[in-house]
Amino acid sequence: MSTATKERSSGIDLVKSLAILFVVCVHFSLNTRYYETPVAGGNMLLQTVLRWLFVSCVPLFLLATGYLSGSKTALRGHYPKILRVLAPYLVISILCLVVNSIRYPGQISLKGAVFEIFSFKADPYAWYVNMYLGLFLLAPFLSRMLESLDKKAYHVLFAVLVVIVLLPATFNPLFSYRESFSFFYFPDFWASLYPLFYYAAGAYIRKFRPVVKPRRCLLAIAVLIALQTAVLMLAQPYVVNNWLLTTYGSVFIAPESVAIFLLLYRIEIKNAILRRLLSLVSSVTLELYLFSYLADSTLYPLFYRLSGELTQQAFFLKYFVLIVPLVFVSSLVPALLLHGLYTVVERAVKKRLPEREKRPAEAKR
Repeated sequence: MSTATKERSSGIDLVKSLAILFVVCVHFSLNTRYYETPVAGGNMLLQTVLRWLFVSCVPLFLLATGYLSGSKTALRGHYPKILRVLAPYLVISILCLVVNSIRYPGQISLKGAVFEIFSFKADPYAWYVNMYLGLFLLAPFLSRMLESLDKKAYHVLFAVLVVIVLLPATFNPLFSYRESFSFFYFPDFWASLYPLFYYAAGAYIRKFRPVVKPRRCLLAIAVLIALQTAVLMLAQPYVVNNWLLTTYGSVFIAPESVAIFLLLYRIEIKNAILRRLLSLVSSVTLELYLFSYLADSTLYPLFYRLSGELTQQAFFLKYFVLIVPLVFVSSLVPALLLHGLYTVVERAVKKRLPEREKRPAEAKR
């Protein structure tokens, strides 16, 4: 789900492949009764710890986008690539509308279908496309501006983004849960700019190639996940589980995601089969992500019908390791097929374009 360059590495393919797996995993919480179940007991504690790990999925994609976009993105070569985003989105959205019209006959009109496509609601997971299109359009200018920064200027930029994005996104909702702290408030007009933070962080990593010991990255990830879990439980002890701290602009999720990226991005995989597999998955992350809605909306209701009235704890123990691979594979197969079809069509169009360009020149002669 990012703009690639020729300087791709197996480490970045690993980051993107892990990120799309994390997407499928975190949607287990979304499509089950996780948010209706208090975080009490070892089972829910484990689910919460895993969820905080999996929530890094979107930040990892954004970090990869900033890393791969490079410092000299040409406008002419960049913008035609938007078709690689719009075409899969349009095809999969139409498929979602067709499936939902079969599931719920008479509830979707032609006018409503067009609106759902343009509002990114035909596929509920397409909110990411809505966000990413703006980032894609800005990418050439962001890359050129960021390339002009030295290390010190980058650090000042990150400090500013922490103040205007991460702090209000994290602590304003948190303070609102406790009346004694509710008078604290960070100005939050820019709090939704977290994609720019991750894009800049990815560009920084590309430019300066920081090396952090794996042990330190793993320790940082573990500590941040533990802190998020502790804050969640202390803020609302055994009452209800919700989306507290879940924003991708969280001051906890941001360093956690950067630590995961730093842990993986320099890895060079020697095994040719594994390298090829990661490359394939990495090339279809957008399609896989969008197709996963159809898989989720089919498989989760099916397993709930088969399982009966299981608690969230029992459902997790019985089905997590079964549903996640099923969703992943059943989304990966159509994603590869659609990506392959698009590639064939794209090549055929490119072969015909030079012929059309020659004809006017020949006519003038």
